[in-house]
Amino acid sequence: MTATEPFDQYVAIDWSGGTGRSHKGIAVAVCGTGAAPPAIVPPPDGRAWARMQVLEWLTAQMADRRVLVGFDFSFSAPYIDLGCYLPGLDAQPDTVRDYWAMVETACADDADLGARGFVQHPDYGRYFLIVKPAGERFARRYRLTEHVCREGGLGRAQSLFHLIGPNQVGLASLSGMRLLRRLDALAAVDIWPLAEPRAGRSAVVEMYTATFIRLAGQPQLKLRTVADLNGALAAFDSEPVADDRPAALSDHDTDALLAAAGLRALSAEPRYWRPPLLSDKVRRTEGWVFGVT
Repeated sequence: MTATEPFDQYVAIDWSGGTGRSHKGIAVAVCGTGAAPPAIVPPPDGRAWARMQVLEWLTAQMADRRVLVGFDFSFSAPYIDLGCYLPGLDAQPDTVRDYWAMVETACADDADLGARGFVQHPDYGRYFLIVKPAGERFARRYRLTEHVCREGGLGRAQSLFHLIGPNQVGLASLSGMRLLRRLDALAAVDIWPLAEPRAGRSAVVEMYTATFIRLAGQPQLKLRTVADLNGALAAFDSEPVADDRPAALSDHDTDALLAAAGLRALSAEPRYWRPPLLSDKVRRTEGWVFGVT
């Protein structure tokens, strides 16, 4: 079985870097093969997901099926532009997995895979804009895939190091890296593009929900109504979701629902697994956003 052959299930997760043990910003959506519409997976307590609960749920899903999972956070930090992750740092990580390990060590005391420990670290915090003025080593850097995404009109990917404002992605990404280390340790999971998805194994990819909105031909940044969502789903050959919900869908919900259907559609096309600029060096150090070519 290859990556372009169907998985059994497609899961999209809109992530959160918030503090605490439950996060209203997390949304989980799932769809099967064919054209059946995606559906939101409610959190275990009916209110909000904890990040560790997402890990436990995914582990259970992967136990008896081949799952493609997309996460809406950066899997790594910029490296290619300067030839290193943190210029001026004495002990320099060399690969994505080395970077994950550095984050994990700094955040060992943070609850529920939190990441405050990294950005508040006396050495690492100097590279971030957390409060003004920025750390003395702050620079608004981007990974190669983020440059391609921005230049190709597939979404304005944000810098990992900018942690002010509603669009910041740094804390979510750093907490996500702690999750990836745990998924990487599972026996039957490949994290792309560090590894190509193999037969009988689940796969995890980085995604950017704005890219799916753009690829669906939608001009707006957010899908505010079920009608807008269903219009975008049709572009991915998905049946519509039912317009009978007691409460309005949040932006997190619509992002995850569209992304699940988008993963199902795009994963069948070889070109999305082989972006032209995804060299071995980029693969090892920065990774790539699935759907950006």
